Amino acid sequence: MVGQLAARRAAGVILEMIKEGKIAGRAVLIAGQPGTGKTAIAMGMAQALGADTPFTAIAGSEIFSLEMSKTEALTQAFRRSIGVRIKRGTNYQSPHGIPIDSLDRLLIISTSPYNEKETKQILKIRCEEEDVDMSEDAYTVVCRKRKGNEVQVDDIKRVYSLFLDESLSTQYMKEYQDAFMFNEMK
Repeated sequence: MVGQLAARRAAGVILEMIKEGKIAGRAVLIAGQPGTGKTAIAMGMAQALGADTPFTAIAGSEIFSLEMSKTEALTQAFRRSIGVRIKRGTNYQSPHGIPIDSLDRLLIISTSPYNEKETKQILKIRCEEEDVDMSEDAYTVVCRKRKGNEVQVDDIKRVYSLFLDESLSTQYMKEYQDAFMFNEMK
């Protein structure tokens, strides 16, 4: 995993405390912007703790459902992961969606956006996976195109969308050739 040193360190501390029996029965909330490695940290923690540890993965669409409140959606997801059918609840609605009864048992790990060095490292890994060679300064072309001074996650997402199979890449390039740099060289 690239970057997120503080979040990985926090996850490591929590794992050690769990393994030493210092904390138990707590939930871990991993918060941060999209694409900052929250799921990777959660999956790593779950694997490190073993198959006996309940793990709850929920999508945002499950929480922001029209059928039930955020609190109820989270409570049901937690109940499913630990196999509880009925549990004492509360009549109070919490403004943030986390059940008020659970707040004192919650540990929070936050992630932060990737910096330029980490973004470059992610690009290198992606190029390796796709068996593509890229010069050292080629990643800055993405940044120049949108007139920014650093490569951001949105730039990487756009670059990732170009790593398709050969036929889709060709079709995409023909379809959007006027939007790319150096299109006047046709």
